[in-house]
Amino acid sequence: MTTFERSSKQRSIGTPRWRLPLFAAAVLVVTGGSAYAGIPGDNTINGCYNKVGGGLRVIDATVTQCKSNETPISWNEVGPEGPVGPIGPQGPQGAMGAAGASDAYVAKSRGASGLLDGHVDIVALTVPAGDYVISAKTRLLNGDTVGQIVECRLSTGDFSTGNVIAGGDVTIPLQDTASFAATSTLTLRCFGTATNLYAANWVLTAIGVGVLH
Repeated sequence: MTTFERSSKQRSIGTPRWRLPLFAAAVLVVTGGSAYAGIPGDNTINGCYNKVGGGLRVIDATVTQCKSNETPISWNEVGPEGPVGPIGPQGPQGAMGAAGASDAYVAKSRGASGLLDGHVDIVALTVPAGDYVISAKTRLLNGDTVGQIVECRLSTGDFSTGNVIAGGDVTIPLQDTASFAATSTLTLRCFGTATNLYAANWVLTAIGVGVLH
């Protein structure tokens, strides 16, 4: 066998050419897998940027540092919180809610009172604590031979005056609102400027409401 033949056989016995690409791919897979496996779980990715060639490699900053020819960089997949956006337009008005519960307190009389000699409380009404819409009215009868000025007043503040001719009558209406922190008594008081004044057909009503606006 010649020297040339022995050299040819030795080359044919060496590593097959098709195995080289597979070996290189395996190295890349192993290298890349070890790099990504080392990324911490705090959503921050650290890397080293090559100042000369522009290459970038991902590292675990807790165990690896960038080289002198590399610049350390990091980025976060969550990102910082952005600014508050503008206020949106007002939405449509909602449907009206159901009516709340209310209580009405009433005191009234169909007859006539005694003589209103001075300031006289015609009727009183006791209500529990709460917010109220109050209304009252009474008929005043003038039994005198001359006309007279009359006045009626609620204990919550509203009042009204009228002029009753001789032998005539007038109806005085009143209305008010009030808030009571405890049980309270409402009164309707009237008086005239002359004698022989009587009250009749009075009514005092207090309607409890949820809130006074």
